[in-house]
Amino acid sequence: MKIAIPVFQTKISPRFDRAQNFLLLDIVEDRVVDREELITHGWTPAATIKELLHRSVHGMICGGIDRDSMRRLHRSGVRVYSWVTGEVEDAVASYLSHGLESGIILGARGSRKERWRFRAERNRYCSQDNGHPTHSREEVKH
Repeated sequence: MKIAIPVFQTKISPRFDRAQNFLLLDIVEDRVVDREELITHGWTPAATIKELLHRSVHGMICGGIDRDSMRRLHRSGVRVYSWVTGEVEDAVASYLSHGLESGIILGARGSRKERWRFRAERNRYCSQDNGHPTHSREEVKH
């Protein structure tokens, strides 16, 4: 299984569509067997998705993501964990321990520190996380 994480320094990038670097991880039997950096500086979200699919990515851990990108990834069979905030290595630890879910703020070693709270009355659109509609993340309150 290969997963992708848009990165900003040591953290998950707050926006998928603005990420300039991705960490690609090959995972076998709940451990990382290979890491690769993909530099996407100046790429459109569509070009990034095309390259990720070309590299056989099956999962994505990201912060905010636009609806079009979410739909494209979902239609291509990529499982997306969106609105995840924290250090990249904490996200990897949470994923490997099967504790990762969308909309969480990560603590040390992948623990769940908090959950994002969204203002449902202001959010009219849905993003698709693993095939299930959730509140849009357009107006986030923490």
